[in-house]
Amino acid sequence: MVAAHGMGTATAAEMLILVGDEPERIRAEAALAQLYGACPVPASSGKTSR
Repeated sequence: MVAAHGMGTATAAEMLILVGDEPERIRAEAALAQLYGACPVPASSGKTSR
């Protein structure tokens, strides 16, 4: 994990703690990104599309 660009030891440790003892609940990269909070949040509201 630490070999990835921008990944430090603290970030890698935090990701491992978030996944915990149930790695099977992370079925895709998108699921890990959502759990870690790295995925974009939709900013649209009502008829406005962003």
